[in-house]
Amino acid sequence: MHPIDLYDDAVFYDLLHEGYRDDIAFYRSLALDFPGRTLEVGAGTGRLTLEFARLAEQLVALEPAEAMRRILHQRIEAAEVDVPVDRIEVRGETVESYGASRPEGTFDLVVAPFNAFLHATTLDAQDAFLASCRAMTARGGLFAMDVMAPPRDIVNGVPRIEIQRSLGDGSHVKITRTQQHEEASQFLLNDFEVETVDSTGSLSRRIVQLAVRYFHRYELERALLQAGFSNVRMFGDFDRRPIDSSAEHWVVLASAGD
Repeated sequence: MHPIDLYDDAVFYDLLHEGYRDDIAFYRSLALDFPGRTLEVGAGTGRLTLEFARLAEQLVALEPAEAMRRILHQRIEAAEVDVPVDRIEVRGETVESYGASRPEGTFDLVVAPFNAFLHATTLDAQDAFLASCRAMTARGGLFAMDVMAPPRDIVNGVPRIEIQRSLGDGSHVKITRTQQHEEASQFLLNDFEVETVDSTGSLSRRIVQLAVRYFHRYELERALLQAGFSNVRMFGDFDRRPIDSSAEHWVVLASAGD
């Protein structure tokens, strides 16, 4: 069975992350402190996009995956009464290509939430991602992102059930995740087997795949400084606690200079 990339299966992506709200208050607070022009790198299906749109003077949301943008557009249309949608521009570009081609002008707040940076899996891609984010951040502006910390206690090849429940359309879904962790190369591969039984009893299966390359703390800090950011601050959660060995993800703030 040929695997589907996670970002080509937006329905599954939303099902997997529908309950995740940990980062919303944090990113809202940044948007309140930097209320001018905002650039969201990796908008996905719009979980944070509408929050930014309520607070920014102008929002550009970058999402290269067509399946994700389709749902993002639907959510923007559905929220038209409550959200000033004329402030939102959705573009199907990566930050690297957008940064190379966009007209003059920068952003007061640049955000790359929910592990967006981890999809840059080579040194050149990582440098290009951060350099583009730095170029997009206005002088005196702020760059923010969150990434998962190096994973712990992963048993390679052992499946575990992530979700098992009935859906509103009468179908039942069971999602099983199997991981392969290559610690030496800081690489993590996630295979999700999605088994769905519809209301007629018909069974379907598909494999959805997510591959990321994670970072250690000081290599990430060095990469940000090398990209031209200053005052790099890293935290162990969205409440800005210090990083310790229990942190599951890191939250990063960096300045673009005075």
